[in-house]
Amino acid sequence: MADPAITIEAIRAARAALGSHIVTTPTLDWQADELRERLGADTRVNLKLELFQRTGTFKPRGALTVMMALDEPQRAR
Repeated sequence: MADPAITIEAIRAARAALGSHIVTTPTLDWQADELRERLGADTRVNLKLELFQRTGTFKPRGALTVMMALDEPQRAR
């Protein structure tokens, strides 16, 4: 079960551990009249374009982080 109190330090450490295994994907500041009408003019919507991952999804980050935390016998299994 995931720790609900994940820190920014833990996120940075996971990113460093993933290194070149993961593509750094761009973000897009999405602006549209429909968003302003529904959510208000002060609302910002940012999209993380994970479709540029090698797999086309966000899943590799979590899966690799878990696998890299395994010890050698666990990895061998």
